[in-house]
Amino acid sequence: MNVMKWARLIPWCLAQLACMILSIYTFFIWAPWLGSRSHDETVALFGAAGVPDCDAIAVNHSHYSCMTWGTASSNPWGFALCTAILISGVAFLPITQYFKRGFFSPELAEPESQRLISTIIVISSFAAVYLISAVVSYFTN
Repeated sequence: MNVMKWARLIPWCLAQLACMILSIYTFFIWAPWLGSRSHDETVALFGAAGVPDCDAIAVNHSHYSCMTWGTASSNPWGFALCTAILISGVAFLPITQYFKRGFFSPELAEPESQRLISTIIVISSFAAVYLISAVVSYFTN
């Protein structure tokens, strides 16, 4: 493959990887935000023991987390932006697969191997998000 073809492929491949990592990371922000509750509502549902004093709280497996950006209803524009980022990021990979860009380019992959490439991209994206969150958690706690 000549240099010009590589120059066209590499930005698409990097964009696909970045988009999947961003989508997974955004999901881990979006999901708790979707289920967050106000402080008063959390105390009413679970009792006051162990509930932090925050404006919005997400409860995940009996673990309370402060949501600094509030609940979805108290910050609808932020939640809408997070949702839009999540949807567009998730839609990017199938769209680029349909148009045969990046990892799905016929120059890079045979049509039979494109499903395997999709699986590898998703798994490596999950691994990258897990690694990043583990490192951040280690250094912030």
